[in-house]
Amino acid sequence: MRTVRGVWEEALVFYRAEWRYPGAAVVWILLSLLQPVVMLAIWTNVEGIGGGAGGARLTAYFSMAFVVNNLSYTWLMWDYGDRIRSGDYVLQLLRPGAVVGRDVALTLGSKLFSGPVALAGGAVMWIVGRAYLDVRWDRALFFVASLAMAIVIRFLIEWGLAQLSFWTTRMNAVNGLYFAVQGLASGSFAPLALLPDWFDTAASLTPFPSMLALPLSLFDDGVSGWVVLGQQALWAVLALLAAGVLSRRAVARFETVAA
Repeated sequence: MRTVRGVWEEALVFYRAEWRYPGAAVVWILLSLLQPVVMLAIWTNVEGIGGGAGGARLTAYFSMAFVVNNLSYTWLMWDYGDRIRSGDYVLQLLRPGAVVGRDVALTLGSKLFSGPVALAGGAVMWIVGRAYLDVRWDRALFFVASLAMAIVIRFLIEWGLAQLSFWTTRMNAVNGLYFAVQGLASGSFAPLALLPDWFDTAASLTPFPSMLALPLSLFDDGVSGWVVLGQQALWAVLALLAAGVLSRRAVARFETVAA
C-alpha cells in the first residue's frame, strides 16, 4: 500500500516534471483567468448589483473563486482514457493502492506548480479590481478548513467521473456536460445568491456548491462555519462511497474485457 511519504515523493516527481513545459501550464492558468474576468465584467454592469461596495465584493468573490477552482481542479477525467489505451493502467493494477495513490500524487504535484501561479493571478485580479472584503480571523480559519474539504470533494467526484472511461470513449462529451453543470451549480459563473431562488434550491441538492459556493459563503454574515463544514463532510462521505463503488465496478469490467 502507498504510504503518505510515498505519495509525497511521487508528487514531487510530478512537480519536477511540470517544469519541463512551464510555459504551457502558466498560459493555461492565465487563460482560465478569462472566465472570472468576463463574468465579473458582466455582473458589475448589471444595474443594482455591480456599483460601489457591491462591485468590490463581486471582485473579491470572483478573485477568490478563481483561486479555489484552480486549487481544486483535476485532470483525471481527461487522463484515464489514454491511460487505459496505452496499457499504463494494467501496470498500476499490479501494485495494491497504486492507482489511487498515483492519482493523488499527480494531482498534488500539479498543484504544487500551479497553486502559486493561481494565487498570483487572483491577487492581481483583486488589486486591479479594487476588491474589498471584511475578513475576521475566525472566518479565515473556517475558510481554510472548508477549502481543504472542497479540494477533497472535488477530487473524489472527478476521480469517480474518470472511472466512466471504462464504459465509454466519449469522455469529452461527458466532461463538457459535467463542467457546464458544475460551473453553474457551484457558483463559478455567478454567486448563487444572484440566481433565481429555484436554481439555488436545486443546486443545494447537489455536491457542487460544496466545491466553491459554500467556502466563499463563510465571509457572509449569518453563515455558520460548523454548518458549512458539516454539509461538506456529508458530501465527502457520499462522494467517497460513490467513487469506491464506481472504481470496483470499473476494475471488474476491465478485468473481464481484458481476459
